[in-house]
Amino acid sequence: MKEYPLPPNVEMLPDDVLLYPSTIAFIDGQVEKDPENVRMAEGDYIMARLVKNERVTAHDHFQDVRHIELDVDDPDMNFNPGDVAVLYPMNLPEDVDEFLELLNLSDTADDTFILVPNDEVPPHLNRTLTLRNLFENHLDIFSTPRRSFFEYLSFFTTNEDHTEKLREFCSAEGQDELYAYNQRVRRTIAEVLQDFSSAKIPLEYIPDIFPPLQPRQFSISSFLKVHPGKVHLTVAIVNYKTRLHKPRTGVCTKWLSGLKPGCIIPIKITRGTMKLPASVSTPIILIGPGTGVSVMRAFVQQRVSEGATENYLFFGCRNRDKDYYYKDEWERYAREGQLKVFAAFSRDPNEKIYVQNILKENAQLVWEIVHEREGHIYVSGRSDKMPTDVTNAFKSIFISEGGMTDEDADNYITLMERTGRYQQEVW
Repeated sequence: MKEYPLPPNVEMLPDDVLLYPSTIAFIDGQVEKDPENVRMAEGDYIMARLVKNERVTAHDHFQDVRHIELDVDDPDMNFNPGDVAVLYPMNLPEDVDEFLELLNLSDTADDTFILVPNDEVPPHLNRTLTLRNLFENHLDIFSTPRRSFFEYLSFFTTNEDHTEKLREFCSAEGQDELYAYNQRVRRTIAEVLQDFSSAKIPLEYIPDIFPPLQPRQFSISSFLKVHPGKVHLTVAIVNYKTRLHKPRTGVCTKWLSGLKPGCIIPIKITRGTMKLPASVSTPIILIGPGTGVSVMRAFVQQRVSEGATENYLFFGCRNRDKDYYYKDEWERYAREGQLKVFAAFSRDPNEKIYVQNILKENAQLVWEIVHEREGHIYVSGRSDKMPTDVTNAFKSIFISEGGMTDEDADNYITLMERTGRYQQEVW
């Protein structure tokens, strides 16, 4: 506080003081319908029509991965390989109905109101609303809550045991217990409200206590000149189990998995972080296990369309017959001499190899591409062990094939990163 003193006549609020709520004013009127009941995106967006939503993994595979195709009737749409599509999800109507019943708000769910304008009201909420519309399109009621949610909730419980437990969760001493209850099992806001059923949230606090629905970003997996007017996405549907009985799902991918061809959704296009080399004669190595291959598909399509043939794709998945995304496309490019494909299958019998293994198996070729021909490397995928394992594989190759020391290999990777020859996009 000495470094950042409060202004004169301003005091810190104690932790046990409830902040002032938003102001809700009920009115007679009609709600402005969002396009196809999907949240309006803020700022510059384009409307896209879903034309394909097909599963690309075997139906007996544990993971549901979708190939999504969107049709955009906008001649001004422009994007490059490596760019990102931003989608604005919604909560499913049937789930919202259950949530409204949980809060005993079903009877007033369709009454219209406005949030009295102030500096805190975001532009997309400066309109006529209903509670149903608010929960479907604007508030994230099925995410794992932050500590601030428990702090708010402690003010609205009528059961003393509930109040005490919520305040314990918010204390410094209760953080381990909060983690075990909340984050470890990915408990949702709705499930917390079921557990603390004595909480009665005042209407005016609803816009404050629940977090806003956030947009989700997906790498575009198509090249515009190859698929004019189209945006392709490769999306893994989030569905997993914790110690809780009910499976955990992703808000966006659950919504996306149920969309039917013909529906209209708003999207944004934003610039990505990875860029291809300017010259088509520069060889490239693409490492994209799992859905990390989505951006690599866009890169390959551009390179092939421009006549580049020095394209080397290292793809990894579990099983050749279950989750080898875009296999037919890769094999067609390979037959035509436009792509070299190296596939690793981590769960097939007698194989159980990963992309870092096949990199090492092709060490001489990799060294020639990277060092002698000044090729570029692109890595995309989950930010677990894979990026580190891949980087270590390259360092091992530089040591074995280039006679480098450990320090030399580290410095070589650093130089490649600094000059844009080693690029990563991980999540």
